[in-house]
Amino acid sequence: MKKAHKAYQRFTSDEALTDAYEARLKYQRDKAAEISYAHNEGIRQGSEKTNMENARKMEEKGISYEVIFEITGISEELLKAEK
Repeated sequence: MKKAHKAYQRFTSDEALTDAYEARLKYQRDKAAEISYAHNEGIRQGSEKTNMENARKMEEKGISYEVIFEITGISEELLKAEK
């Protein structure tokens, strides 16, 4: 236990080591945030694509734009612009 405590004291008293450690932690947090953002963005884009596909199918079946918007959240203008 004394050996571990000495190593800890040496580490915490060395400013270069603690700075490197903090930089590594920041890098890991930043990477985790990037991955989380990319994951959430992919889910959002997939959801939008699915909604657009469903809106097109409903439009083809003659469902009113009001109902399409209510169900998918996609407006008539956006649906027509995506054609």
